[in-house]
Amino acid sequence: MFGFLKSKKAKEREEAKAIIAEMNGYYDVVKGKFPKKKEIFYLALSWALFAKNNYPEKYQNSDLARMFFLGMGDAALHARLSPPDSINAMAIYMIHKVHLDIETEYTAEYERLISQIDMSPEQAEKAGKENFEYFQEVKGELEGLSSVQ
Repeated sequence: MFGFLKSKKAKEREEAKAIIAEMNGYYDVVKGKFPKKKEIFYLALSWALFAKNNYPEKYQNSDLARMFFLGMGDAALHARLSPPDSINAMAIYMIHKVHLDIETEYTAEYERLISQIDMSPEQAEKAGKENFEYFQEVKGELEGLSSVQ
């Protein structure tokens, strides 16, 4: 009856659920369009699509290759997980990125997911180099694209 009087927390919970659904939707589309890629590809491109669609004023002149590169930084850790944990962790991370006050409600789940990653500093450095080389390998497929159909 008083649905229009929803609390800020209730609205943010709905927004958080929408972010999770949106990220999972992008992930599914990207995985279908670009089969046989590394997990970081799917996560970084999902990040790029989310950012481009939710912040068009900031990214309107950016093609997906540039957006993908930006997304790789946030996706690198999450890509160490297997699906669906990888996209679930990435989606929860995006809740943090958009600064929802209710993000703490997702902290335990995020920590549970991330705790599965065991990586030494040397492995992290090696992964960073490999990710940059991978970007060089796949960027040609993304240059000039503004969306993924």
